[in-house]
Amino acid sequence: MLGGADEWTLKSNLVSHPFHIHLNPFQIVKIIDGKSDVSAPLTVDNFGKNANGNPVIDPQYPGLKGVWKDTIFVKNLASGAGQYALIIRTRYQRCIGDFVLHCHILDHEDQGMIQNIRIALPDGHGVVACGHH
Repeated sequence: MLGGADEWTLKSNLVSHPFHIHLNPFQIVKIIDGKSDVSAPLTVDNFGKNANGNPVIDPQYPGLKGVWKDTIFVKNLASGAGQYALIIRTRYQRCIGDFVLHCHILDHEDQGMIQNIRIALPDGHGVVACGHH
């Protein structure tokens, strides 16, 4: 509803996905790597080990806390060691109408990783006004 806000947790159970939302950006609240928040400035995202057993440091998430985005990569720990949890917040302040959020991998979208979202006007009685377009 226009004037409202939502907080969502994005996770992937199998593979990583590029998450994209149209029209209305989201703010990064925190990104948990299974143990700690890796979105704060100067944090280290130790994404696992390479073939030689050395740590793989991923610079993608550190420093994103509080940043507004419309697309983000939702990582999964391929080693089965856990999953990332991306906590995002979106506010409905400027636009009304329908739009989508989806995975940017077309095959994933074709398999259902797409969702319609509607931002509507309140009717003054605590419900949504119909026919606002």
